Amino acid sequence: MKNFKLLSLLSLVCVATKVSSQDFNANQKIKSEHYKISTNDKKQPLYFINGVEFPNGAQILEDLKPSDIKSMTVYNGQDATTKYGANAIHGVIAVEINDLFENKVKTNLDKSEQVKNDGNIKKQPLYVVNGIKISKNSNPENNVQFLNEINPNDIQSVKVLKDQEAFAKYGEDGINGVILITTKNISKRELRKRAARATYHPKKAFFVSGLIVDCENVSVKSAKIESLSASNISEISDFDGKFKISASVGNRIKISADGFVSQIKTIENRNDLQIQLKASIKIGSQIMVKKPVIYLYPSEKTDVTIAINFKGKLLTTFPKLNEKWNLTAYPDGKIFDKSTKRFYNSLFWDGCLTFSRENKIFKNGFVVSKENLTDFLIEKLESFGLNTSETNDFIQYWLPLLEQNETNCIRFLVNSDYDAISTNIISPKPDTNIRVFMEFYNVEKNAVLPAQTFGKVERKGFVLVEWGGADVSKNVNNAIN
Repeated sequence: MKNFKLLSLLSLVCVATKVSSQDFNANQKIKSEHYKISTNDKKQPLYFINGVEFPNGAQILEDLKPSDIKSMTVYNGQDATTKYGANAIHGVIAVEINDLFENKVKTNLDKSEQVKNDGNIKKQPLYVVNGIKISKNSNPENNVQFLNEINPNDIQSVKVLKDQEAFAKYGEDGINGVILITTKNISKRELRKRAARATYHPKKAFFVSGLIVDCENVSVKSAKIESLSASNISEISDFDGKFKISASVGNRIKISADGFVSQIKTIENRNDLQIQLKASIKIGSQIMVKKPVIYLYPSEKTDVTIAINFKGKLLTTFPKLNEKWNLTAYPDGKIFDKSTKRFYNSLFWDGCLTFSRENKIFKNGFVVSKENLTDFLIEKLESFGLNTSETNDFIQYWLPLLEQNETNCIRFLVNSDYDAISTNIISPKPDTNIRVFMEFYNVEKNAVLPAQTFGKVERKGFVLVEWGGADVSKNVNNAIN
């Protein structure tokens, strides 16, 4: 259970009345009679069905019937990464299903996630942690959040009670089954505090007002705000993006809207909320511009301002970018942000960008096999003028993504070509700019492409280095097809 979320363990046993009563270990192979999968968006496992990865595997597995399943295996830690690569760091759920059901699964691949109103609240089991009941009347997703806060290393055992055994011990509360969790290092007092925070208390409730906006601070109307601590409380934002919802301290609310990534917030006090939703990316029309980072190396301590002129929509910046960064840069690469009053090694941003027609197919670039990626990247990046530290940062981020493909077609946008993605408005202007943006997609091993040629940039004076990239595989494939 070292690197695997608790919920990934519970999801295999948490549907109440049809699981066997047994102690459960996440490393063992099991056969499920009925189950429900739930995941945490930030650290979700990979799902493989008959050897094929399904991004929406959790949703698909919810629809399986007992007769559809041959077997299910849970991998975590080193077992997962050894078998499935670096992206399996949060575990793998591998399912073997009957051949007759495989076509039905494949047709569900492109289904979007939906909240199902199929009586899950009535059917959910009772969770008992160290003898303390978690509210069974809350939204099931609240239990998901509560359980995910428990460190897997603190789990001693998980046991499932069903039918008469559950009813005999817990009465009507256990009619849908009971999940018993025993921990090693969490006191009952601490668990009671957590459970109390996650429970809706009508007598202690108050109204929280809020405003929902997008990344450009435009109001988001008709967003759904639902309490995860009380299953019957939900509201809709008005035309101006405003809402008001009843809650008590510690309660969680989920905010969702069409075209945006959902968020979950914890109510800490009565203060008004301002919630900024990120736009979801439509595959085939936009690309996610990932990890552009900026390094600064002035010849002497220098006050610097930088604004990003991005051709798409900025999503995340670190430190927070308010129109421009106001900084003090040092010759050793340290950057002091005057707003946060903190030091940084680099500046980070990302965003989404419309995939233009001229980007459909690379006219030149490099076809690189998986086993040659590291040597290729070191040679190219150093030829562009990146130093060892910057080159290592680049490879540590991009290599796990590139290695998902046996062969990649790679193209670099260097310096002035990078301007098609973004430009920097910086004062004072650097003497040397080294900007490298990598685009790539998976190709057949025998693909042939004319190689790009570049000249090496000499680093002198005030140096700015920036690198980023994008996986355009789905966009290119859609364009070709």
